[in-house]
Amino acid sequence: MVPKPFRIFVAFLISSSFALAQATPTAANLAPTGIPAIAIRPISEENRVALIRGIQAEFINVKKPFPQGKDGLIFKDGAVHPGDQEVRKMIAMNGPAARPGDKSQITGFQFKDKNIILEINGGPRKNKKKYERVSVAGMGGEAPVSPQSEQDANARGSVLIVQFDKFIPDMNVDQFKKYLEPLLDFQPLAGSEAYIDSLPPKVKQALKEKRVLVGMNRDLVTLSKGRPDQKIREHDGDTEYEEWVFGAPPQDVEFVRFVGDEVTQDKIMKVGGEKVVRTAREIDMNQTTATAKPAPTEPAKKPTMRRPGDPEPELQTQPQP
Repeated sequence: MVPKPFRIFVAFLISSSFALAQATPTAANLAPTGIPAIAIRPISEENRVALIRGIQAEFINVKKPFPQGKDGLIFKDGAVHPGDQEVRKMIAMNGPAARPGDKSQITGFQFKDKNIILEINGGPRKNKKKYERVSVAGMGGEAPVSPQSEQDANARGSVLIVQFDKFIPDMNVDQFKKYLEPLLDFQPLAGSEAYIDSLPPKVKQALKEKRVLVGMNRDLVTLSKGRPDQKIREHDGDTEYEEWVFGAPPQDVEFVRFVGDEVTQDKIMKVGGEKVVRTAREIDMNQTTATAKPAPTEPAKKPTMRRPGDPEPELQTQPQP
């Protein structure tokens, strides 16, 4: 007969072990939502390098609106912050960097503590060169040696901060893309990368800088600027045209005019009242768009009774009457 105190002690040990097992974190509850449960260790150096190479400069479709500026969006455990209402306020204040469905680009990738920071469409600010940080002080105050360019002042990108609790978990490129599915779509643009690579350097640079060139078609403008805020159809004499409007006051407003499928005018109304209009053709889509030429085919040969290797028969000519 086992003494009662001993039985009580054994029961206590069993119940304590069960409670400890329940409280011990498992792979399932350590891994962030959407990351495989095995990824409970910090990211390896190999996968760090792979993510930078595989995500940097990747073209995407955004599924959520991104406001311009350094605040951007925060993504953690499958949830996006701030909420939709707050994002709408940020966009109304600063303008959009990308709207749902817009073709965009990841132009910056950085590991920082427990976070991964992605710059979208150039990021919230343009990095200055060393000489642009130099200023000279005098009687009239302090002035930079190199004044800030309009492109620096009007950086229109955004940022996505991907947050984790204790550390960045170990994952490869495909797993990270899968994790960001609620926000970014990497699939539809797989063919666009090959198309962009085939374009002339001038066009690729314009796409990178989100600029429009006179002569572009609608697809290139959409790839560069995303969807317009407004479309207007008008007539100029007998010529019908369509204008795509990007932006709204107090930001710069850009009017891209199409006649048919070609940009014939790009007009930018700047915040200070300056108007910039370009109408001279900058690219020729007939030369820009690479068309695949079919491989030359040999003319069909008449059937013959000759076996392989037999000499060609001599041509018989009819004597002229």
